[in-house]
Amino acid sequence: MGVGIITLEQQGVDGNQINAGEFMEHYTRTNRLSDHRTVIAHLKKHPPKGWNGKLIFLGVSEGGPIVTTLTTDYSSDALATINWSGAGNWSWRDELWIFMQDMIRNTSWYIKLRAQLPSWMPYSLDLYCPKSRKDHDQAMDETIKNPTAHLKLAGMTYKYHHDALIVYPKPEYAKIKTPYLVVAGVKDSIIDSSDAFVRKAKEGGAPGTYMRIADMDHYVRKKGDVLKSSFEWLKQPIRSII
Repeated sequence: MGVGIITLEQQGVDGNQINAGEFMEHYTRTNRLSDHRTVIAHLKKHPPKGWNGKLIFLGVSEGGPIVTTLTTDYSSDALATINWSGAGNWSWRDELWIFMQDMIRNTSWYIKLRAQLPSWMPYSLDLYCPKSRKDHDQAMDETIKNPTAHLKLAGMTYKYHHDALIVYPKPEYAKIKTPYLVVAGVKDSIIDSSDAFVRKAKEGGAPGTYMRIADMDHYVRKKGDVLKSSFEWLKQPIRSII
């Protein structure tokens, strides 16, 4: 396709030992966004030979909100964006609630059992099964009050939740000016949030395309045909500047 690729993986790809405590201390969406901005600034300062200055943003799941922000922050540099299983208009509070309800319905017996136990019974902080929306909201509120990296909820630190709830910027749909592809699975727990994202983007005038895949859940990596179709879509924006 005549493009170069830079991957910003959460914990690196060089195989070196990761200090998990150090990583979790800094693991938030805002810090991941900052990492991407650092790389873009480096590219602009030291442009690779033959680079035309245009950027294509690709994001999956948690990377979805990041590529949305980058698309609007670098609108004059962006060529196109693909957001796989990561476009959502709902709050993190709402998406996590729906995800947990879906998991309780469709996951292993021991998590279903935990959901039937009294909420005061002790259990692993990583085994988060709120019995009601009120319980979930109270748990979310606690992360806002105490944004520490030393307590966890649903596998994420309180600091991560705090950032996702009130720090990380919401989508600015009217600022999306370049071709934007949303790929979402109907079997994904957040499909309604993705539908709302596409609706809001359309209302804001964004040049968006929506691939709503009937037989796909959250894990787009299992759908080679969907990935192929996504890159076929990308060829048109690339051709437009050749």
